[in-house]
Amino acid sequence: MNCFLLINKPKGLTSFDVIFKLRKILNEKSIGHAGTLDKIATGLLLVAVGKQALKLLEFLIGLDKVYEAEMILGMESDTYDITGKIKNEKLKLENVTMENLLHILQSFEGKIEQIPPKFSALKINGKRASDRVRAGEEIQMKSRIVKIFKIESIEYGIWNMESFIKKFPNLLNFDIPHPICSIPYSLFTVHCSSGTYIRSLIHDIGQKLGCGAVMSNLRRTKIGIFTINQAVTLEKLEEIVRNTTLQPSVSGEQVISIDEMVQKIFLKIDLNKVEFDRIKVGKEILDRFTLNATLIAGFFESKLVSILKKDHNSLKVYKNFV
Repeated sequence: MNCFLLINKPKGLTSFDVIFKLRKILNEKSIGHAGTLDKIATGLLLVAVGKQALKLLEFLIGLDKVYEAEMILGMESDTYDITGKIKNEKLKLENVTMENLLHILQSFEGKIEQIPPKFSALKINGKRASDRVRAGEEIQMKSRIVKIFKIESIEYGIWNMESFIKKFPNLLNFDIPHPICSIPYSLFTVHCSSGTYIRSLIHDIGQKLGCGAVMSNLRRTKIGIFTINQAVTLEKLEEIVRNTTLQPSVSGEQVISIDEMVQKIFLKIDLNKVEFDRIKVGKEILDRFTLNATLIAGFFESKLVSILKKDHNSLKVYKNFV
């Protein structure tokens, strides 16, 4: 089995939990994903199934993402979300207005410098940053440049304390960091480059507002051209597998063949027999196609055989599938 799946990840599972379940459902060990979602997050997870599909993951990880995010204003945590330790500081809410929020959201559009959360899956010298922090190590996260293509406010509102506690009962284990009877929140959408941490974005928004902010919900709705509306739940996928052999032709838009995926993300060329014979042994060929692309998908007899890289007047093998 070699294909790609669009999975609707539920809250409470890590991305690896989803992969673990898929290995059981599909009876396939070679499975990976094209971008981590936090345990608190839901939404679109792009999954590669099979060794050949896994070869393409490096090209999919860099696709743009779209998220719907919810943030609580007026509090902070060590993880930048509500799963972490809430800091017991009295934070200022005087500047929290819809007008200020809209202005500050828009100020984050474009290329920005962002520091990833210490509680993250990013590795420092081969070990996850979050594992190092939990082990008591002091670490410094390096900043990175990410791009926010568009950020838009969907809703701004106020929860009274009763509504807040009902929505977030686990926060009863913490001291609410300010003695007020209402808590402001905001929902927004963000279209961003790969590698953007929405938790860090929300933390930085809170800092700029002067009140602090934590992420309370996150839903990924789009990866590249793929949307959450195309995705299938784990339960539905398990039902499909029980009732039929999983094939792209019978399983709809949730399952994407390798050839179909390649044609969605690369320009395609058809190779002749001489070119194919050279490519399959790793030799370069003359670029007779003059396409405006660095990486090109080479097909022979309607099947993907190689990802080729343009090098002046030649095409060199970047990754072979034969």
